[in-house]
Amino acid sequence: MGLDPELVREAEAARQRLLESQHAAERARVDYHHAIRRLHAAGGSLREIAEALRLSHQRVHQIIDEAAESTRPRWRR
Repeated sequence: MGLDPELVREAEAARQRLLESQHAAERARVDYHHAIRRLHAAGGSLREIAEALRLSHQRVHQIIDEAAESTRPRWRR
């Protein structure tokens, strides 16, 4: 017995919507983190940014450090 072609089409459409949603969510996350880094680069303190965005200052620190990690050289043993 083969697969119902209509159900296969529905599954393919659902998969496409999922991939598009995941891409949009990732893009939004990147934009949000970039905005936080810009606030910091413009002189905002971790605590000021955290308060304005209703985050912990530790989370703001993590977001800012994530960008710095990608530019740090990785040392090999």
